[in-house]
Amino acid sequence: MSATSGICRNDHIRVTPQHILYMIMKILRMRIVNGIKSSFRCVPNMENVTRREIEDPAFINVWIEKNFAYLKSLSNSVVHWMNRKNELFAMIRQLGKPTVFLMMSAIEIRWSHLLVILHRLNNYYKHIIDLDESNIVEKLNRSMCSTLVNEDPVTCCVYFKKLVDTLY
Repeated sequence: MSATSGICRNDHIRVTPQHILYMIMKILRMRIVNGIKSSFRCVPNMENVTRREIEDPAFINVWIEKNFAYLKSLSNSVVHWMNRKNELFAMIRQLGKPTVFLMMSAIEIRWSHLLVILHRLNNYYKHIIDLDESNIVEKLNRSMCSTLVNEDPVTCCVYFKKLVDTLY
């Protein structure tokens, strides 16, 4: 999508979390409208839906509450998770019972290398100098680390993705 590539291409250090959430909601709205347009063509009793009805937020909310099948393209919808569950059961039938599940948690405020990178990129806490991986935990408290992580979510995501990619 152009929104996600725009966040990564442009000056992502200046991207605020509010802007990222706005772009996510914009993408979700576009997916809902596109799904509605294609789904109503296949439903017999909805052949005469007008464009005004599709663009009406109340009309869309009624169909979201009914959990219509066009929601399968939206992550965390019931239809999406039903499809994911079916895919998982199909994999278990084909490959057998799983032996290992890898669960990961990104606790960015404990990653000293990431905190050093975030400190160099941001303008926060510039009065603290001579930070390296060995002493960053002693010089920055938990709220300072949280501020660094919260103000630059794109760098944290890219860093985490690179760490995950090294596993494969």
